[in-house]
Amino acid sequence: PRLGTAWYALNTRDEALSDPRVRQALSLALDRRELARILGPAAATAGGLVPPGIPGYDRPPVLAADPDRARRLLAEAGYTAAEPFPRLEIAVDARAMHQRAAEFITATWKRELGVEAGVYTRAWKAHSEAVQTGAYQVGRGGWVADFPDPASFLELFRSGNALNAPGWSNPTYDALVDEAAATTDAASRMRLLAQAERLVLEQAPVLPLFHFTSLSLLKPYVGGFEDNALNIHLLKYVTLGTTG
Repeated sequence: PRLGTAWYALNTRDEALSDPRVRQALSLALDRRELARILGPAAATAGGLVPPGIPGYDRPPVLAADPDRARRLLAEAGYTAAEPFPRLEIAVDARAMHQRAAEFITATWKRELGVEAGVYTRAWKAHSEAVQTGAYQVGRGGWVADFPDPASFLELFRSGNALNAPGWSNPTYDALVDEAAATTDAASRMRLLAQAERLVLEQAPVLPLFHFTSLSLLKPYVGGFEDNALNIHLLKYVTLGTTG
């Protein structure tokens, strides 16, 4: 397992995605266990925004599929068979893994919610620029931690952060992340960050899809190469013995 998460950013500046009930419905419709099974060993089931493996961090309850509640939320937002939700466009970069994920998600949304979605594929550079400038509706994104701490993920979604692709702004969330940054007691700090993660999952400006994993293939005479959640391997610790 790696400290990384793939997600869909939902452009909250887009009228169709401005209602948190709609965003939550899109999230609740997804069976993330099934998505991870389809994607294979390079993906682990997403339980939330922050991946497991950070010492001292008690993550919020694991995200679970609830299509019935998803349909109720969409109806509460005013979308019914008579007034269907407008067609969505999912922007992804041209990698097979993300195209497979998009196919699963579009099929799920259509089956469970009656929501139609198309997939628009671009090279990574063009895709990244479109998402960062807000020229998208639903955009594939993700993050790998710079350091083993929830803040590496949660600070991304503070108001005004240049990497806050959804354009989401929530004063309560900002206050929780700011208070955590100013708190010296480790346990209290982790509790504040867990509250912040719960809030971002409830408001759903991003939909966690899966956590990243790393795959390593070693010859039997390689030593000092230890799996770790950051997938960092300093060569000064790696040793090579004789063949076999």
